[in-house]
Amino acid sequence: ELAVSLEQLRSADHDEYESMLTKISGIDNAACQAMVWQLTGDSTAADAAAAKLAAYRYDSGKSYDTFDVYFTLLEYALAYDWLHDYGGLSSMDRKTACYHLNNFARAQGMKWQQDHIFHNYVWMSAAGTMIWALASAGDDPDSDVLYDDIRARMNNGLYPAMQYLDGLPSESCSYWAQYDFSCSVWPVIAAQSASGQDIVGKIESEQGDWLSRHFLNEIHNVYPNMRFMPWGDVVGGPNGSVTHEMAGVLDACTWALGSAEGVHFSQWLQGKRSTGRFYGITGVFYMIYTRMLDSAPEEPDLSFLAGGGTQGGHFHARSGWDADATIISFGVKDHYGDHNHYCQGQFTIYRNGLLA
Repeated sequence: ELAVSLEQLRSADHDEYESMLTKISGIDNAACQAMVWQLTGDSTAADAAAAKLAAYRYDSGKSYDTFDVYFTLLEYALAYDWLHDYGGLSSMDRKTACYHLNNFARAQGMKWQQDHIFHNYVWMSAAGTMIWALASAGDDPDSDVLYDDIRARMNNGLYPAMQYLDGLPSESCSYWAQYDFSCSVWPVIAAQSASGQDIVGKIESEQGDWLSRHFLNEIHNVYPNMRFMPWGDVVGGPNGSVTHEMAGVLDACTWALGSAEGVHFSQWLQGKRSTGRFYGITGVFYMIYTRMLDSAPEEPDLSFLAGGGTQGGHFHARSGWDADATIISFGVKDHYGDHNHYCQGQFTIYRNGLLA
């Protein structure tokens, strides 16, 4: 119940399986190719992933940003974990990968970790570092130290911030959803899978149920046209919406929380976007989580308050979950900087587009 087993991974069926397998098979990404091998036993895919992992080199003279940190460490952490017992990845290859990726994570992933706890750069670099440390801890002494350091930072700083926010995004949704919320979710689910401990249950019982609160707020912040509510800076294109990078993390939350509302949202987004809702590496999460969603869907409540008495929040209410629904929102909250705005009393009215 706390992780998806290899047996489940290789046996579960779904009406999009073949098209999604084709999709991730064609992506030149170590994690995607490692997943293809886990699913099919195709050694060609495993060899491609192993070659990319063995060839990675950290260049200390190069300039990196937090996107490089997060997406690089996510890709190679998943590939390292899923290929760990593959004969085509030698012990020397693993040692070399650990050496370069630990140096990268230490120099770049830990670089921002005493900075602004609500900023997406901090969350992205922390999440990538945490997932890499989880994958390699026990194999390399430097990985063990890295794991202790990043775990302390997340447990003592970043996750208490999530609990404090109580579902309220500290960035505008265009940034928050993909770079803060997503990066708070993956280490939780990865750590639960790795440890066998009910971490999601502990969050519910001991930490104010912040994971469920933030997850529900994600759903309520999406308009029928798939765009995010404009709580601050609005991003054009797919990053200003739920269209092509959010399905994986939302389906993972749906699975972890056993959320009937999440199943409803997942099926709605599938109907709108089909396999296009998964982009790049996020397709591997379809294989792990989306195919495991077998509970009955249930429409979410018609209103939701993110945040609350401590720091204010966002309130949403709608006439229904249909395409022609009227949706209102109202916000009075603290300002956390970054991509939020200073406005108080912001409201929107939406029906077939923003009206006010």
